[in-house]
Amino acid sequence: MNRIKKISLFFFLLLIVYFFNFVGRTYGMFFNFIVTGIINFLFTFYLLKINPYKKLGLFLIFLPFLLLTSTVIYGLINSERMPGIIGYFMYLFSSTSGLILFLSRKKRVVIFIYFILLSLSILNYNNFINYYYSIVDQNTSIGKNLPEIEILNSKNELQILNNNGKILVVDLWSNTCGNCIKDFPKFEKLKNDFANDSLVDFISINIYNKKSDITESEKYLKKYTFKKYFTDRSVYKKLDFNSIPNYMLVGKDGKIKYFGNLNMETYETYNNIYKLIENEK
Repeated sequence: MNRIKKISLFFFLLLIVYFFNFVGRTYGMFFNFIVTGIINFLFTFYLLKINPYKKLGLFLIFLPFLLLTSTVIYGLINSERMPGIIGYFMYLFSSTSGLILFLSRKKRVVIFIYFILLSLSILNYNNFINYYYSIVDQNTSIGKNLPEIEILNSKNELQILNNNGKILVVDLWSNTCGNCIKDFPKFEKLKNDFANDSLVDFISINIYNKKSDITESEKYLKKYTFKKYFTDRSVYKKLDFNSIPNYMLVGKDGKIKYFGNLNMETYETYNNIYKLIENEK
């Protein structure tokens, strides 16, 4: 390969690596997780192999490490939630493995081991996400008694949120949260799966900014059968959370046992909502 072709190929591959590591998540975080895992591994190896610039080339190859690490450090210092942090760890894993492949004499062994580990990482992607959120969004209300929260029912009658000695699963959402509304079918399915279980109750609580939001919410709720209630924004402070959707589980003893994502799939073994409910029985 002549030098011009080598340089052209080098920068073409670099652009692909930069694209997927910096903006590729717009195509979906899970998709990008898989793609960067493959691209970073293979392309890091090949970029190192054809590197036409020596030290400058090494800098360009590992520039994403400098920029992504800076972003992660900034987020940690400022205690910001970073959904992309799982992708950052995939970058570290895959690029480091590409470097090991370049340096190793047993390349087939490295490739085999890498793709086994990559497959395990992909299968546990949701567990990584759930574990990360459980750390950064650790709720101080867990283990405490359910605080006094005023809620309105569909007839505009005021009452206090109470689990009444049951296991209570609560969907906290608002009209402006598209992901909240998108997950209603999942919450409905969960409720239906426990339809014959009198020990478990499922309710949604719409957090409104103004009373007219209650009327507006009907267009999102009308086709679902879970119980619907409404409350104002003071609930954020009372339950110590600031993002939605969020799901809360209250045990029969009236204590908050879980606060986080709605993890329903069988491969979501970490904080799986079915297991959490069964553990409370």
